[in-house]
Amino acid sequence: MDQNTAPPGPGSVNPRRPFPAYATIDDIMSVFNANYNAGIVRVEKRMGKGLSMLSSYSYSKCIDEVGTPDGNSEETDGTLGAQNRFDIAAEKGLCGMHMLHRAIFSYIYQLPFGRGKALLNSNAVLDKFVGGWVLSGITTFQSGGTHSVQDNVDIANSGAQFERPDAYCNPNLPTTQRSIKAWFNTACFGNLNLDPPYRYGTAGRSLIYNPGTNNFDLTLMKNTAVNERLTFQFRAEAFNAFNHTPLGNPNGSMGGTFGVISSAGNPRQVQLALKMLF
Repeated sequence: MDQNTAPPGPGSVNPRRPFPAYATIDDIMSVFNANYNAGIVRVEKRMGKGLSMLSSYSYSKCIDEVGTPDGNSEETDGTLGAQNRFDIAAEKGLCGMHMLHRAIFSYIYQLPFGRGKALLNSNAVLDKFVGGWVLSGITTFQSGGTHSVQDNVDIANSGAQFERPDAYCNPNLPTTQRSIKAWFNTACFGNLNLDPPYRYGTAGRSLIYNPGTNNFDLTLMKNTAVNERLTFQFRAEAFNAFNHTPLGNPNGSMGGTFGVISSAGNPRQVQLALKMLF
């Protein structure tokens, strides 16, 4: 937290700072709080008839002050500090890592073909081609994290690094109206009609919901035994198998690209591997 901000007011900032000879004086302080609450359901199917599955779902809420503890600025658009060091309570909001819903499914399925299976199990030669196939994967669905808006003007005239603008409405658009060019309603934020002047903005932290995750990682594997000691294993692995676009976070800094998503994660990636086990 910057210990050298000036009280909001008119005139030059530096003479009103506690230490006028210096600009920003950042201090790491253990004065902030965080809490996490969740309901978690876990369902497991142990291996039987070639199928095993493990799934987990959480419905949660995470609240903290100031910013994400891992330092990646997920919800603060590059900022990790209080806008007003005299009002820490105003920093209370959803964590950057807050995800209302998160569901993960992992599964392994031994395809029912070849020796010891229900189908095509009578021919040893055919077994070399159709037997030993295994399909596995991890599927993830989760809500997006949160994002804060940063003002590009020091409306308090305090020298604070992380000021927020005024908020006039709920900026989150219905899912059917969101696009990469306008992920949230930018008209909900502004700093033009300040009454009274020289104050911090009314927008809280973490008002914007980022894009969520819909991802399938799949593996198709075949084990082919040559003899008792030697087995070949073929693997085809697809990450983001259905090529869903993993959208980046919208720009939360007021300016020309405010509300625009201009980045994305990796598209589908496929890799092939051949192992010799002995």
